[in-house]
Amino acid sequence: MDTVTQEEAIAHLPELINGGREVLSSRDGKPVARIVPVTALRHGAVARKAGAAKGRYLYIAAPLEDFSEYM
Repeated sequence: MDTVTQEEAIAHLPELINGGREVLSSRDGKPVARIVPVTALRHGAVARKAGAAKGRYLYIAAPLEDFSEYM
């Protein structure tokens, strides 16, 4: 991971964003922000679609007696 000062990050933001790598921005030697590619945030994630798992799982459980007053 590359580290840049806050001033460098502001001056070169388009290059940092399009660089496709993780960059740490620091102020006074302390980290304040991290620029992360979107692909890193969704590591291994698959786009979800509502109802995609319908029919794949069957879960039947008897109601718990502790909660019978709420039903």
